[in-house]
Amino acid sequence: AACSDGTVRLWVGFEGPGSGINHLDEVLKFTLGAPVVDLVWSPDGSVLVAGDAGGTIWAWRLTEVSQVDSVIATQVAWLTATAEAEASNLEYSLQVFNEISSLDWSVHRFLAVAGNENRIIILDAMTAELVLEITDTQAEVSVVDWHPEGHLLATGQGSVVRIYDIPGDPPNYTDLEHLSDKGVITDLSFSSDGEQLVAVTDEGYLQIWRRSGNIWSYYLEKRVSSSRIFDVDWHVDGEKLLTVSEDSVVQIWDTTIGWEDSVDLWYTSESATWSPDGNFIAIGDHNIDIYSPWPFVEVRENVGGNVFRNRGQGILASGKINEITWSPDEDIFATVCSDGTVRLWTGYDRPDQEGGRLDEIIKFTLGVPVIDLVWSPDGSVLVAGDADGYIWAWAIP
Repeated sequence: AACSDGTVRLWVGFEGPGSGINHLDEVLKFTLGAPVVDLVWSPDGSVLVAGDAGGTIWAWRLTEVSQVDSVIATQVAWLTATAEAEASNLEYSLQVFNEISSLDWSVHRFLAVAGNENRIIILDAMTAELVLEITDTQAEVSVVDWHPEGHLLATGQGSVVRIYDIPGDPPNYTDLEHLSDKGVITDLSFSSDGEQLVAVTDEGYLQIWRRSGNIWSYYLEKRVSSSRIFDVDWHVDGEKLLTVSEDSVVQIWDTTIGWEDSVDLWYTSESATWSPDGNFIAIGDHNIDIYSPWPFVEVRENVGGNVFRNRGQGILASGKINEITWSPDEDIFATVCSDGTVRLWTGYDRPDQEGGRLDEIIKFTLGVPVIDLVWSPDGSVLVAGDADGYIWAWAIP
């Protein structure tokens, strides 16, 4: 049997004595990691060949028990080699919450981590040593975002935006005019110059504050969706915003004149982001159904005005994309998925490519859904947080 969970399984027992319905025995299982589409036996039954959704064919020789044992050993050795390759890049891994909700890395190598608890921890991002624990939160912390200068940390706590001044134990904080009747904050983003902060909620509201000295003042509030907004990101020009909402729409807003443009999607997304230079948008698919059995990542290029063209897609064998982020030098970008993988992609910048295929260049497998990820400012380290509360850091060559 070839299965959508990426396994090939061999069964026996249907000819056992007696009548009625009994359990069949699974005698052998191979794990490929991608949905298996088809399989076929050789005429003499000694070789089994399978084809997977990633375009790979696999062949196993199954002549006798001793040969089957050697096939199992070969498969295990291959998986071990893969795990060792991933471990060679691993800087550290530790559990800090029951579940991670948000991560962000400051310019001063502080890693802010929020989980499904009423606290925030600040770690040394290179050593994972605890620097500070913030416990004076008024609700579960859904999102953290560092100011570009590195000393202010914006947090979403229920419907309140609270900005902490780091360091300080405990640090001073300011609560901004909040969205008490507009839903729970789902994402935050500072503009690249640090002079603006935007928050979005699970009821479709967007609010912007602007800074004058040490004072943050309300600037704009708008309901941009009738449903939950998952993601918000400033363009490098500090004027345009990108939002991703539950109604399958990626919207681009000019905050100076109020226009809105939509990037039409035929799939469901929960994450999208501008490239550092503002010329590209990376969008992650968060849907698996009969019409879209394999989620994908897509890059679109702004070719003038509000016109975006497809620069390539990367197909995933399984797993909804939970978050997507560009490396600081924008050569590659990374996705984290519900299938427990972290994947790095490239290929969007090939000359004259339109609608081509992106290249997956690195994959790390954690085994549990991955919630969030962040790059170090120099792009040399990637940190991910998973659904079991672990953070993982890899050196990226």
